[in-house]
Amino acid sequence: MKKVLICCGSGVASSETTASLFNDQIEDASLDDELATEVHPVNEAISIMEGDDSIVAYIGVETPDVVSKCEELGMPHFNMNPYLTFDDDAQEEIFNKIVEKAGLN
Repeated sequence: MKKVLICCGSGVASSETTASLFNDQIEDASLDDELATEVHPVNEAISIMEGDDSIVAYIGVETPDVVSKCEELGMPHFNMNPYLTFDDDAQEEIFNKIVEKAGLN
């Protein structure tokens, strides 16, 4: 199972909204058995990325440290704003890039 790490300041409000919408995309693509989300506060992101090689992408608050770690790991990273502003086209683009990175297309 591949995972997408989704993080906001507290790991509660914005990240849960983003995860819910991303999970809808997973379900619509019938990838429930292959791709999942994991929600955390952004201050836990780096240690989670370092300790879990099933994480294939990051969506959330893009601090310089998180962006640097994603780049070091070759992990795509995306700002969560398209999920909070309901930008369907941008959400679809993010989803497709993550599915491709996960090798699920």
